Amino acid sequence: MNGRVGSVSDAIRGNAYGNRDEDGQKHRLVVFDLTIDVSQKQKRKTTTQRRIKWFKLKENDFQQEFKDRILRELSHDMVDVNTWRNDANSIILRAGKDILGENSGKIWENMEVRWFNEEVQEKVSAKKKAKTKWEESKLDEDRAAYKQCCREATKAVAVAKSEAYDHMYKH
Repeated sequence: MNGRVGSVSDAIRGNAYGNRDEDGQKHRLVVFDLTIDVSQKQKRKTTTQRRIKWFKLKENDFQQEFKDRILRELSHDMVDVNTWRNDANSIILRAGKDILGENSGKIWENMEVRWFNEEVQEKVSAKKKAKTKWEESKLDEDRAAYKQCCREATKAVAVAKSEAYDHMYKH
């Protein structure tokens, strides 16, 4: 007597067929059909912290307002060094959030404001287009063009970062 023995979860399905005793108790499996659904791995959600936009201190308007606010709120009588340092820290952070603002915590937002300028954006966009073209055509000349775009984009990013950090360290 043949019969369906069982199936399991949604992702793995299967049927086993076999012989039963007259009592219907013992099974001897003969055939097992198995289907496994393979789904794509889910991406982890990355959580990033909101950060104060300290780079805005390059602008004179923000510099002066930030400086005035800190000098106005910071007490100049120091009883205990640790207490004064903690108070100064909280005042600076609060002033930074209020005057300079915070980003949303998204990764690309940081790049846009610091060194991800128009030239870098153009080079990265050209690189992406060249890669798409090469993947579609599989031609050697398209691969060479893609590699050239990679080198140009890398160079543009390095130059932009260098200029941004030089400016930051000088001021």
